[in-house]
Amino acid sequence: MKKTFLIFKMLCVLLCFGRTYAQTNSCPTVKDADGHIYASQKVGKLCWFTTNLKTSKYANGTPIRKIDDRSRWQNDKTGAYAVDNFIPSFDTVFGKLYNFPAAISKSGLCPTGWRVPTDPDWNSLISHFDKNAKNGQEAIQSTTCGDYLKDSLLWITQDKANNRSGLRVLPAGWRNSDGTFLLTGYNAVFWTSGSSEGYGICRKLTFQNSTVQRLKRNPSDGYSVRCVKDIGF
Repeated sequence: MKKTFLIFKMLCVLLCFGRTYAQTNSCPTVKDADGHIYASQKVGKLCWFTTNLKTSKYANGTPIRKIDDRSRWQNDKTGAYAVDNFIPSFDTVFGKLYNFPAAISKSGLCPTGWRVPTDPDWNSLISHFDKNAKNGQEAIQSTTCGDYLKDSLLWITQDKANNRSGLRVLPAGWRNSDGTFLLTGYNAVFWTSGSSEGYGICRKLTFQNSTVQRLKRNPSDGYSVRCVKDIGF
């Protein structure tokens, strides 16, 4: 029942907003190797995608492996993506879920001239909206920034979400390392390009509160990806 309601809400989003969101600044639009078009938003000295990455190809045109089978997903070490719950409309609204090898591939997951954000890039984003953020620490990095990043759409609850960042974060959930899909509508998780002790570093937002968490996770997990570009000053 909850999944049916979420799909209905997503159809409303598509009708209202289409495949991309309007820009509110001078950051450029960009096209990926599949032809998907992304708007971007200036935050500090970076332009950030305002939607999650959807590409099925690396920047050099090489296809990224699409893995549906749970055991194959669990064992992949070369780079792969999945569509949340295998539902095409989820791909359209939430983008794809990539494992960490795909996020850090030398072939380039983001379009040419763009990159997967580093751990310091995410620190800068969070500090821009929360001057008291605990950068570089595990677990809760900010108790307030989540609301600035989250769109009010599609979250199970979104009482304080205000999207003042313009980044329109939606609750795509994730694919666990065992191949199961978890918490669509409840959480959003993003890979950085950073790693530590064999784990990939990510950021997590939840419906439960306004926090942004910095976590180390299994490289076989499938998370959303945003792309960034240096503005050049």
